[in-house]
Amino acid sequence: MDPRTRHKNYPSFLRNIPSINDFKFDKVIGFVPPNKDKRLIKIAKEINESNIAPHQKIKYYSSTSSMTGVLKHFHYLLSGDRPAYTDCFSRSIPNTNSSLTGSIKNPEFTVVELQDKNEKIYSVDSDKSASFEIVLSLLGHLLELQFTSSKKEFSKFLKSSNIEPDLAESAYHYAKLGNFLMRSQLDAYSPDLPGTGVFDLKTRAVCAVRYDLAHSDFHPTDYSITKQFGLYESFERELFDLARSTMLKYTFQARIGNMDGIFLAYHNIRKTFGFQYIPQSFMDHIFHGYEHSEPSSNYRNEKRPSTDIGHDPSKIPHEALDDYLDEIANFKLSHYQDSREVLSTYMAEFEFQTSVKLWQDVMDLIVEKTKGNPFRMITSFRQNYSFSEESEDTGRNFVEVLVTLLDDNSTSDLKKLGKEISDQNKEIIETKQEIDRFGEGDEADEDNILVSENTHDTKAKMSESTKGKDDQSELLTEKFKKAWGHRHSKLKDFKRINKAILEKSLNSKNKSFMFLISTDHYFNGSLSSDKYPTPPLDAVVDKNFKWEIDYQITEVTDEQVFKSRFIKHVSDVARSTPGYIVNDHIVEDNKHYHDKNATKKQRVLRAYGARGASREDIALNKSNLEVTSK
Repeated sequence: MDPRTRHKNYPSFLRNIPSINDFKFDKVIGFVPPNKDKRLIKIAKEINESNIAPHQKIKYYSSTSSMTGVLKHFHYLLSGDRPAYTDCFSRSIPNTNSSLTGSIKNPEFTVVELQDKNEKIYSVDSDKSASFEIVLSLLGHLLELQFTSSKKEFSKFLKSSNIEPDLAESAYHYAKLGNFLMRSQLDAYSPDLPGTGVFDLKTRAVCAVRYDLAHSDFHPTDYSITKQFGLYESFERELFDLARSTMLKYTFQARIGNMDGIFLAYHNIRKTFGFQYIPQSFMDHIFHGYEHSEPSSNYRNEKRPSTDIGHDPSKIPHEALDDYLDEIANFKLSHYQDSREVLSTYMAEFEFQTSVKLWQDVMDLIVEKTKGNPFRMITSFRQNYSFSEESEDTGRNFVEVLVTLLDDNSTSDLKKLGKEISDQNKEIIETKQEIDRFGEGDEADEDNILVSENTHDTKAKMSESTKGKDDQSELLTEKFKKAWGHRHSKLKDFKRINKAILEKSLNSKNKSFMFLISTDHYFNGSLSSDKYPTPPLDAVVDKNFKWEIDYQITEVTDEQVFKSRFIKHVSDVARSTPGYIVNDHIVEDNKHYHDKNATKKQRVLRAYGARGASREDIALNKSNLEVTSK
């Protein structure tokens, strides 16, 4: 919406997000985990029963949401923990820290179960008991319907409608890579896009919500997006934060689903601010475009300049200028990408296939040891680790995999806790009664106010919109206090269950295993010494170019090492649970940004939220003046 004219560049009914409490969630088909997906196991069996070589049969099947958490750790390993490429952002965004955020590097917990004894096919599911973040997935379901339905059709999903909506089954894309069968939910399609034309819908809460989750539950923010560029209140800031965090999972989901890209909707839970389409190629360059140093001379063509399109031509040696200009003029792989961007996509594709191969090989080792019993994997990237303290080397990068066998009680406890957390998230969100600012909750009322000739009617509507607001806020606070207390009690259950799993594993032989995976990159047969392994630009056009990754899977048998790493990973997940509970005392003049218990970043964002509220009040008062003058 243009901040000056308040003109919307999309249908008005998309601007305001309905209260989740008013949505018919029972009419939306929920997520089906892989181990409950009968169609997925059926497809796996059909593939295995077809005329297919034994080594190509399906051994494992999963969904994008259950795979991306593990794949991201293989990305850190294969890329050398490459920072995000952020040169595409303006100077408003500080470029001092482009590394991926710590939260996205949390260990990943995955449960693997044998689903077909004859074919030896295993399901791979994310462990929902380890998911303690504030879940906005229900809001995502609501928004996806709102964005892909007409206003008339969408209204059927609101409790105010007596008309029953049509229930449509989810559409899926299935992909086979090695011995993995992967399922990806398809959200949207456009015939104008290249390739399959399929793209993903993603909703993104603004930074004031993400960095202040507990507070925004009690006090919904009025932080808004008003401009394209800038450190605050801009689309650029949201995209920058996304590039350093969740976008990595988005790019895996899009690649598994053979999608062209993602369609982002930015919001503050109550309002949608705008949309942005991000092609897969852009995301590839974000995660593979950063270069710490020049490519190693043992594989780089010395005759061609190391610079690429977009660099300062004045810095190119005079003797290399002709080659550089020829490269610009003769580059014909894509009409919109430069050669470095094409290389990024080449790297992303190669890395994805290598990651699945690595995961498959370590799974083969595990299932051989576990002999058909269910087990849980904890996967994590470990940087600059040395096997021995006496070693003279500075250490290497590893992905470490901790495995514990699960008996019936442990499996049941994990699934029960995961369900309780999921149900609790739904209860928390559905409890939330949105208190819309006047003129925002109902687009029709806003329109009526602007054309009303009766000032008395306008004041009556304003009075009605704010009636009972304080009472409702107090009730909301009490509900969330109870909900947060319940959430932390589940955290205690999580620790208790994992303590029991660890004790069972250590007290019995062959019930716990640990592996370390390391890699070496070879370009045309030569070992790369780059911090962030990057093939030369010629790789995208040279059919004879070879990129090989040699990897080692080493088993660690030291029981104390396993125990310490297990405890650390469980603690890391526990620490990632938002622990700051907002003070429910009355804040003077509603100035929550003066709360000394909040971080500096949270206080700054709250101040911008207060600014957003003032901005809306000014716009409302201006509208009232226009009504009065009429």
